[in-house]
Amino acid sequence: MRRLIRSLAGLSLILLATLPPRAGLAASPRAPLKVSELSSASGDFVLAAPQGFGSRHNSWAWAMQWWKGRLYVGTNRAWHCAEVAALHNFFPWSVVYPPLDPDVECTLDPTNLPLQAEIWRWTPPDTWERVYRSPKDAPIGNGKFIARDVGYRGMNVFVEPDGTEALYVAGVNAQLLGYAVPPPRILRSTDGVNFIPVPQAPGTNLGDFPFGSFRNQVSYQGRFFIVGGLSQGSGVLLEAADPAGGNDNFQIVSPPGMTVSAIEPYNGYLYVGTRYVANGYSVYKTDAAGPPPYTFTPVVVNGGYLPNPNSEILDMHEFDGRLYVGGNGLKSGSVGPGNAAELIRINPDDTWQVVVGNVRETPEGWRFPISGLAAGFGSNLNAHIWRLEVHNGSLYVGTFDTSTTFKNDPTVEPVLRDLMGFDLYRSSDGVHFTPITTIGFGDRFNFGVRTMESTPYGLVVGTANYYYGLQVWLGPPAFKVFLPGILKSAP
Repeated sequence: MRRLIRSLAGLSLILLATLPPRAGLAASPRAPLKVSELSSASGDFVLAAPQGFGSRHNSWAWAMQWWKGRLYVGTNRAWHCAEVAALHNFFPWSVVYPPLDPDVECTLDPTNLPLQAEIWRWTPPDTWERVYRSPKDAPIGNGKFIARDVGYRGMNVFVEPDGTEALYVAGVNAQLLGYAVPPPRILRSTDGVNFIPVPQAPGTNLGDFPFGSFRNQVSYQGRFFIVGGLSQGSGVLLEAADPAGGNDNFQIVSPPGMTVSAIEPYNGYLYVGTRYVANGYSVYKTDAAGPPPYTFTPVVVNGGYLPNPNSEILDMHEFDGRLYVGGNGLKSGSVGPGNAAELIRINPDDTWQVVVGNVRETPEGWRFPISGLAAGFGSNLNAHIWRLEVHNGSLYVGTFDTSTTFKNDPTVEPVLRDLMGFDLYRSSDGVHFTPITTIGFGDRFNFGVRTMESTPYGLVVGTANYYYGLQVWLGPPAFKVFLPGILKSAP
């Protein structure tokens, strides 16, 4: 029970979005924009797939991986409905289900929500097909079943000990809804068509994993590392030399008390970002040597010494020999001034600089943002530096912009109307940034850049939009606009 309550605390941002408009002022539905309208605000990017892959319940492009000449995208399903249902279960006196939001479509009975997560594959130039759909076989009582996987939250390619190259997909179960369901799964595929869960026998480390989510997996020194935690995402760091074996091949290698949120190999080490709401994020490094738990050396601590620090690290990516690190400005889920996310970078000698962030005094002296930009790229609405990617020699930075959560507030919405939607920035040197869009490619319901992937066909951006469905955009060198109708669904 305590674990579920902690998980729900990470969803408290959603509570704001579920509240009805003020008395006497009704909110009206605002239909998503047409492709022609979106294109005017998208710069060099083009819409590359049908919204939601044909279903508004494909909420977020939660995982993305280019592999063997094709792009794979994992979704979560009816995510806002699931979050509100979870909050309603624990706080029925303050959270209404279904949500009072004209832009959200939920079933009256939350046990009937369409939560079966999906994996879609793009074959260039313009064919999308659904290659996997979660089974609906997790019993929840009264003869009812729920999706075994409600989301796919991470993908990576791992070369196994025998040389086999496999695609691994991190799953999320329905634990956040309060159901006693089996642990989350990790799917494996060697052909991009057949996805088989790795073994999770009861009594093993993976079979008895107590939390509901896996995410952010990477390869380091020939081993597979993945973060496992609550639906909020952060948790423990697990390692497997042979992940295909599942079961006890996985072991926890982070020390007790460390809440891991992001991992990335850099400069010969595995760098680990953590979550700590009270004192702010930290970044550590480890060589993953010796018996676990491994030794973790601090690189950045106490949220970079900011008086009101970011709470966790959401993504890390190497660019031009430095490790860029994006933060989460939200603490307990509240939205408002002072919650902007920052971007720092770590140098090869483990010194670090503020790239986008606020001035602060540190034990080494005062630090100023080398870009000249305050946290959130100068906007307190940018609460996450959510995703980082390198493409064609440039660093791309995507945000979660909280402005969309105010869309039903009759007082605030008119002020923020022209700002709604995520921000996407590009930099060729890691210091000077140019905005690609600050309005979610023209769709105010695109509140976040959830995934990005560099491909030979252009930079692919996957959005979070749990109102009308995720979007997939293709950037330079994009050469072809998606042709509607080239969409396949496998059983």
